Amino acid sequence: ILVPQPTRIDTIVFAYENYRRECILTPHLEKSGFTHLKRGLGSSDCKSCTSHFLKCPYSMPACRKAVVSAFKEVMLKPVIITL
Repeated sequence: ILVPQPTRIDTIVFAYENYRRECILTPHLEKSGFTHLKRGLGSSDCKSCTSHFLKCPYSMPACRKAVVSAFKEVMLKPVIITL
């Protein structure tokens, strides 16, 4: 992903799943205040989502907490890697 300013990845949160769950997860992130970067980004194969790339408006610890909470709301077991 290209960004206009220096950016670093602080944390990766994912779940082991046998099928794709981003369409179920996206509304929970939106409800938490996340916004879409660009319509269609990462969701070209999806009819119902605006995009699958979202921006978190909070500090890194608050973002991490919101993402983990959203994962748990949709019954995903989050795996957290802090870099």
